[in-house]
Amino acid sequence: MHIQGGRGAAEALNWLRQINKALGILTAKQRYHTKSGAVGSPQKRTLGFTLGTAVGRSRAGAGVDGIENERRAIVDVTLGPWKAESVDDKPLAEAMGDQAWKTVEKADGFTPKKDPHGKLAKSGFTISGRLTSVVKMGGTTHVFSTFTIWVDGTMSNVPPVEGNGFAEGSNTAEDALRAITEARITKILGVIKTGRVVKAG
Repeated sequence: MHIQGGRGAAEALNWLRQINKALGILTAKQRYHTKSGAVGSPQKRTLGFTLGTAVGRSRAGAGVDGIENERRAIVDVTLGPWKAESVDDKPLAEAMGDQAWKTVEKADGFTPKKDPHGKLAKSGFTISGRLTSVVKMGGTTHVFSTFTIWVDGTMSNVPPVEGNGFAEGSNTAEDALRAITEARITKILGVIKTGRVVKAG
């Protein structure tokens, strides 16, 4: 991956570390449990599944590397398209897009915009997603997805972000996918706030 701006090797490495930290890329798995409630309200529903790599934590009111977020101009973020490798999983892809919209809508400093007829926006930031696989093994459903950041309709300097996890018990693949989507979109917005997301050079 080429990083624009003529930075030296040390600075480029530091930038990559900041991306990884902002996206919360971890090797360990984290189990999330919250009070049961309506689907679509991650803070209230039970999430009896484990997210795979890339679920981090941040302090309320803090940005990347613990720097307090400042009031900034509202940034429009186009969402979509949302696709699934299997036609049977199309409803899950739609749920993925719905959760992404809700996540950006409640995020400070961002406004969600719909993709233009299922295509990438020609200007500004776009976040798209793909549900790559849903695999059932016994009482467990594994969900694999990928999120991509685009700038002016082209790939950004941030590599695609994987969103993998599984649901078990009474939880569904949609429950898992919605929680994964919320976590990944939140982290991606944090990276965009750094001001360093540009077209891949």
